[in-house]
This record gives sequence, C-alpha cells and structure tokens, in this order.
Amino acid sequence: EYARMAREEYNLDPETYKAAALSALEDLDESGDELAGDAGDEPDPAETPEP
Repeated sequence: EYARMAREEYNLDPETYKAAALSALEDLDESGDELAGDAGDEPDPAETPEP
C-alpha cells in the first residue's frame, strides 16, 4: 500500500523511500532515543497525578 502511494502520489521509487526511512532509524539507534530521556526529572505541565 505504501509503495503504491509513494509511486502514485509522490512519484518516488519505493526503494528510495525505504532507504531514507532505514537511514533515519539507524541515526536514532546511533544517537540514542531523544524521547526516552529522564521524564521523571521534569515538571509535568498538565500536573497529572502520578499513580
């Protein structure tokens, strides 16, 4: 489905899209997960009570 959409909507070769996606994932692995930081140290802006 995504390969068809890439070809029809964006005129992209699915392999080019796949290579870009894999490269982005590899960059995340190398630099660490930016979203997995120590969230417990930061104040909760919504003031949600913790369980």
